[in-house]
Amino acid sequence: MVRLLCNFMNKTKSIKVFLCLIGLSVSVIGSASLNELEMGNWSSADSVVQEEAITCFRDADSDGYGNPLISFTNTVAVVCPPGYVANNSDCNDNNAAISPGDAEICNFVDDDCDGVKDNGFSPITQYADIDGDGFGDFFSAYSGVPTCQLLAGFVTNFDDCNDFDVDVFPGQIESCNGLDDNCDGVLDEGLSQTIFYFDLDGDGFGDINNAVSACAAPPMAGLENTDCDDNDPFNFPSNTEACDGLDNDCDGVIDNGAGEDVDQDGWTTCENDCDDNNPNVNPGITESCNQIDDDCNGGVDEGFDQDFDGFTVCQNDCDELNPFINPSVIEICDGVDNNCVGGIDEGLLVTPSVSIVEDQNNVCEGTAITFTATPTDGGTAPLYQWQVNGLDVTGEVNPTFVSSTLLTG
Repeated sequence: MVRLLCNFMNKTKSIKVFLCLIGLSVSVIGSASLNELEMGNWSSADSVVQEEAITCFRDADSDGYGNPLISFTNTVAVVCPPGYVANNSDCNDNNAAISPGDAEICNFVDDDCDGVKDNGFSPITQYADIDGDGFGDFFSAYSGVPTCQLLAGFVTNFDDCNDFDVDVFPGQIESCNGLDDNCDGVLDEGLSQTIFYFDLDGDGFGDINNAVSACAAPPMAGLENTDCDDNDPFNFPSNTEACDGLDNDCDGVIDNGAGEDVDQDGWTTCENDCDDNNPNVNPGITESCNQIDDDCNGGVDEGFDQDFDGFTVCQNDCDELNPFINPSVIEICDGVDNNCVGGIDEGLLVTPSVSIVEDQNNVCEGTAITFTATPTDGGTAPLYQWQVNGLDVTGEVNPTFVSSTLLTG
């Protein structure tokens, strides 16, 4: 009697089984259940009979090729039990379609167990089809590991011109939408075209110099093209002219008809009438010397200030040839009307006076008497002339006068 030691895994624990067989010694190494061995009930179709020791490999998928990781060895002439084979060349013992005897197919799997997946097949150049319309984008080519199989979301063409719009692709019927629906490089071809003019300021009138030919009006565009200023929504044909220095009604004239003409002089405030209550004041009037801006040019009595002292004759300049004589000058004592008020040296003139005293009183006839004159406000060098009985005394032009011929009374 020979003792047979079988070592195998049964689910979660190792079990040692001692069998008493004559002339047989078996060692099972790996992961298997006891009932898989079915000792004593083997058929020759499932096993190999040998007189020498043999290693048997698990053939779980029954494709005739064993799993190199699961085996047991017989040390005496033995045969492999059902589910085991004498080779270990299977690379996937869970799939009967994968074995050295199978043909390689393009499926990301090593079907023939030669260590290479999909060998014998050429990689496919493919492009992402983001919008799912069946056409790929040239700039979205697959850049991963080369594969012979078409990936999900990829196609073999790159003919889409807009891979973010499922309605745009080669062969699509062109629509009037400003898009190249059929990817032929032309927008809205084959459709009736009309010239539309952009209205950028939104006043309903387009710019003749900003147009586009299209089968339908683009946003902010229309058929009207008579706007004279497409950057200002307040300037367009038929608009009311305003007094703003602009051609509001697009008739080519600025501020025509704008503003009021209260004084009916033919000039409005928009036309630079600086006094619309005075018909004699407007840009068409000749300037007069009247202290008024008659011609509305911003200057008063221009051309009438000959001495350029800032005053004209109509501004009471009494000497238009002397810039130092005008109403702004301070009067000085010079015998001239410096400030043009009509007076000479006004406020500066004084009335001189003189007092005369004699050196003695109660004298007899023939006595010499000395008279002294003292002036008041006589200036710095007053002149003297003595008189007797209203008549000048010849030669008496000094402050004192001596006489002995005066008579009483």
